Amino acid sequence: MAYPRLVGQLVGVTGDPAEAEDAVMEAFARAAPGRSSFHAADNPEAWLGTVAVNVARSRWRRVLYWPHLVPALARFRPG
Repeated sequence: MAYPRLVGQLVGVTGDPAEAEDAVMEAFARAAPGRSSFHAADNPEAWLGTVAVNVARSRWRRVLYWPHLVPALARFRPG
């Protein structure tokens, strides 16, 4: 089964087993019926891994930039 393998790989990327599981579950959710890119993939497990890594990256960016973005938005007052 791909799930444990993918979670193990993502733990190496995220350093957090819970975050890794969340990213892999999100990848599986994005592979739900109707996603032609998943069903057309030559290697579905590689597709899931790529999506999971991208999910983890996006979350990491949010963690890095959100604390800086909120004060900037709070100071913004439309004219």
